[in-house]
Amino acid sequence: MLNVHGLTVDYGTARAVDRVDLTVKRGEVVCVLGPSGSGKSTLLRAIAGLEQPAAGRITWDGTDLTALPPHRRQFGLMFQDHALFPHLDVSENVAFGLRMKHVGATVLRSRVAEVLQLVNLQGFEHRRVNELSGGEQQRVALARALAPSPRLLMLDEPLGSLDRALRERLMVDLHDLFSARHITALFVTHDHDEAFALADRVIVMRTGRVEQAGEPQDVWTRPTTEFTARFLGFDNIVDAQIAVAHFGPPVARSAWGELPVPEGTPAGAARLALRPDALKLDANGPLCGVVESRTFRRDHFLLRIALSAGGAAEVAVAPDALPDLGSTVRLSVDPEGVVVLPVLHANGQTKS
Repeated sequence: MLNVHGLTVDYGTARAVDRVDLTVKRGEVVCVLGPSGSGKSTLLRAIAGLEQPAAGRITWDGTDLTALPPHRRQFGLMFQDHALFPHLDVSENVAFGLRMKHVGATVLRSRVAEVLQLVNLQGFEHRRVNELSGGEQQRVALARALAPSPRLLMLDEPLGSLDRALRERLMVDLHDLFSARHITALFVTHDHDEAFALADRVIVMRTGRVEQAGEPQDVWTRPTTEFTARFLGFDNIVDAQIAVAHFGPPVARSAWGELPVPEGTPAGAARLALRPDALKLDANGPLCGVVESRTFRRDHFLLRIALSAGGAAEVAVAPDALPDLGSTVRLSVDPEGVVVLPVLHANGQTKS
C-alpha cells in the first residue's frame, strides 16, 4: 500500500504541494482531480521520485521511499505525451523497462507479447510508433509502463491529448483492464468524467492542498465546498436561509424564491448549489423566468434563465423540450439535486 504523509513540494518561494496526505490500497484506482495549477502533476512526480519534496514521507507497505531514486521504487509512469522513442518499433519501446532490469531474452519476448495482447496491439510488434494513431500510441505507452509489472501504475493526464470519442472509448478499455487485472493505479486528470469513470476513489486538489476526497458518487452528489461544486459543474449557486417547520420538509428562502432542500438540513444561513439537472421545466413549478440563451451540449441544451425574482439559473433540457428564446417558463426543483454548502466568513473560515 502506498502511503503519503504531509508531502510538501516547493519551487523556490512557490509552494506547489502543501502537506498532502493520501493512501492507495493494493488493487485500488485513485484519481487526483483538479484544474491546471492545482499541484496534481507535481504530487504525482514527487511520489514517482522525479521531484524532491521539501517535507513529508512516501512509504510502500511501511518502507520509506522518500529518498529512493525513481528506478528503485518499482513504479510505472505514463505521461500525457507518451514519451515514446520514435527510432524504435513498438516491441522495443515496450521492452525498454525490461531491458533496464536486465530481463533475459526469452522472458522479455514473452512479457512483451503478453502486454501487447493486454492492450489489444498484438501484431503491432514491428510497427514504427510514428506510424500509429494517437490511440495506438497511448496503448503502446501503457504497455511499456505495465511491462515491468510495477507495483503501482502512475498516469499523468493519460488521455488528455486524445479527441473526445477516442478518449471515451479508451476510458472503458482502461476501466476493464484495471478491474480485470486488479491493477493498483494513481492517476491525475482535470477531467471529472474521466476520473468518475475510472477511479475507485477521487481526491480533489486546489492550490496544492486536498479539497475533498471520497468515492466518485459521494464527491459528485455531495461536494463539501463551493470550489468543488463549481469545478464539478454546479454553476447554480445561491445564498439561502433554511427554515425548518414542525411539520413538513425544510425550505430554503433565497433570492430565487423558496427552494426545497434535502430532509435533515438544519436551520440557518447556507449556500445552495444546484446541478443543472436539478431544475426542470414544469408548467406548475414555483420558479418563473425568461429564456435568455440556449447552448447546444451534444445530448441536451443548456438554457440560461433570467428569474423573475432575481438572478439567473442554468437548466439542462432535452432537444425535444426546447423552449423559444425570450419565452417565459416555469421551473420546479428536485431536492436530490440540491447540495447545502457551508457559509464562509470573509476570512475564508467556515461558519459554525
